Amino acid sequence: MAGRSSPKNTVLRIVFLVLSAGMLLLGIFLMLNRTRARRQSEEDNLVLTPVQTVTTMNLDQTYPNNERDVVAMWARIEQTLYNEEYTDAEADAMCEQLMVLYDNAFLLNQPNYAAQLRHEVQQKKEDGITISTYVVGDRSSVVYFKDDEGYECAGLECQFTLMSGPTRATQIYNFILRKDETARWKIFGWSLKDDQTIHLITP
Repeated sequence: MAGRSSPKNTVLRIVFLVLSAGMLLLGIFLMLNRTRARRQSEEDNLVLTPVQTVTTMNLDQTYPNNERDVVAMWARIEQTLYNEEYTDAEADAMCEQLMVLYDNAFLLNQPNYAAQLRHEVQQKKEDGITISTYVVGDRSSVVYFKDDEGYECAGLECQFTLMSGPTRATQIYNFILRKDETARWKIFGWSLKDDQTIHLITP
């Protein structure tokens, strides 16, 4: 009868619709995968600046494993403060990262630590001083002892190479760290190798 499709035409139409739907779904899948791959590639190629690397660290979750790593982290942040350009907010964020590494007794003696640190770094920047390299003493050179309060302590050296224009200077600092109640090593203070007075930043 006129106007009716034969069973064969109906089957062909269904097959065509199924194939079309499949091709549409495949196209959407490929497009989503391409977008995801491009986004992943952009993320993989994203390189953080030294300042971003320091300010985005979560030291509460990834605190340095041992006393040498704590000093290395301190030196890395100091190098970033000396060498890089950054905003006031980023300077504050880096200062906060440093404060995580300090013993509570150190911080109690430094009520204006952030302002003092910023003043010290600014002075060094105006003098054109940068930290070229730093090297933490090896594990065999670490000295362990207990203080009068029974805290576990560690003493170790870190060598800094400072640059001011073409002038290079090497300074070796003795660091003293002690374990807090959570067994984390915290910086108690430091001194120049030939000066045994603990260095606390002063106004």
